[in-house]
Formats: sequence, structure tokens, C-alpha cells
Amino acid sequence: MHASTARVLPYLKLTGIDPSQVVIDLTDAQSLGLRSRRDRMHFPARLLYDLELARIEHSERALARNFPHVVVTSEADRQELGSETVSIIRNGVDLTRFPYADTEREERRIVMTGNMGYQPNIDGALWFAERVWPRIRARYPNARWSVVGARPALALRSLDGQDGIEVLGQVEDLGAHLRHATIAIAPILCGAGIQNKVLEAFASGTPVVATSFANEGVQAKHGEHLMIADEPEAFAAAIAALFADPAMRLSLASRAHAFVEETLTWEAHVLQLEHIYASIAANRKVR
Repeated sequence: MHASTARVLPYLKLTGIDPSQVVIDLTDAQSLGLRSRRDRMHFPARLLYDLELARIEHSERALARNFPHVVVTSEADRQELGSETVSIIRNGVDLTRFPYADTEREERRIVMTGNMGYQPNIDGALWFAERVWPRIRARYPNARWSVVGARPALALRSLDGQDGIEVLGQVEDLGAHLRHATIAIAPILCGAGIQNKVLEAFASGTPVVATSFANEGVQAKHGEHLMIADEPEAFAAAIAALFADPAMRLSLASRAHAFVEETLTWEAHVLQLEHIYASIAANRKVR
């Protein structure tokens, strides 16, 4: 049995299935994302986060002890669960859905993609809007920024139409927006797991500026596959450098695409999962 996320565990218990016959696919460690958000909180909200964090940490570590086949997407998530038996199967990207393109780019158009109702995306987009975007617009008054993704929060929808910002919500072809953008951004400040938005931009040939946090699960190299910046001024400077240098954009994009092809396709990752299934089947007890 394949159980997707810890939320299904109450139902799993009802089946009475042997834990050794189950793959628990957590995707990421909730405690890791919760801790990163907790570190950004102030009293008294921080106390509530502390209580919830202690509960989630205990639950996840117990799960990793009791189920021999647990899967997460990054090394940081495995370390959070405190068990070397946890397997890492990284997220991948569908290269047919996000085909590479080095033409049709619109001048000075930035795009951020993702589930825009997800709190780390909301926080990152608001940080970029407040701390980075004014620096970009001051230098490039014609620059545009598209926020693309399902369920945009009210705080993000309120930005639509201001200072070259458009909030589009869910779109039919996300890849088209990436292929037409000059730069994709991933200003993620908290969360866990691997950032699909970075993988999709890599596949599409769109150069990326990201925070260290956004790159943690991806493990791409600064200056080779993407530009990494964590402070507003540095983030804006990285965007400005890419705006000014088409050759640099093309170099980053081509190497990032090769990185995805070599290490981050779904085909390779599904094969890892099938190996786990096969090992379970080989050791299955006959009742």
C-alpha cells in the first residue's frame, strides 16, 4: 500500500495492514516547514508554534520508527525525521509539459509560480513585493511581474494592477508563462521539501533567482544553474545583472536544463519507488 502524506494514517490503521507492507510518502517533514515559520514569529504567536512543533516532531519521528518504508524529497527532511532508514526520492519535472525554449522571451518580465494559497509562497511573494520589487521598478520602470498559480491569497490579489504587477491565479498552461518570462523567481523564506517552481523554470529554460532556502532541496549551484540571493538588495542586484546580460541568462538556462535532464526527471524517481515496492513484495509474509 502507498500512503500519501501523514493525513491518511488514521484510515490506514483501520485496514489492519502490516506496517512493513506500506510506503509512507510524506513528501516533506511538516516539522521542518513549521520550524522555519516559527522562527519568523514573535510572542505570543511563537508560543503556539512551539506547542504545535513539539507535537508534530514527536508524531513524525514515531512514524519513522514504526514504518520501515518512509519517503521524503530531500536530505534536510530525512535529517528532520531522525532516521537513516528514510528514503529520499526527489520531486521531478515533466519535460513534455515544460519544454525548453530560448526564444519568445518578453523583455524585463519576471514570473513567480506556485500554489499562491500556500503560506510560504504568500510570505515570499509579499517579501518580494515589499522589499525587492520597488528596487527593480526604480531602476526599470517598464519591468513587469506576473504572479501565477492557484488560489492567490487576498493579500496577493490586492497587488494586482499596481506598479506593473499582475496576479493571474490558475492558468491553463503554466509552461507558456515560464517560456515567455525573462526571469523566474523563488523568494521562499520558509517551508520544506523541494521547490517545484525552480524545477519547472529550469526545464523551461527560464533563468532563476532564488533564496538559499528555495534551493535547499534542489541543490543547484549558484552561478552555474541559478543565482542565489537572500537579502533584498542582493536579490534585486541579481535580477538586474540578468536583465543586463542575455548571454548570462542563456548560459544559466542551458546548464540548468541539463541539470534537470540528468538528475530530476520523473522517470528516474519512479524507478526508485518501484525498487522499494519490489523489496516489499520480495519480503512479504504469506498468511
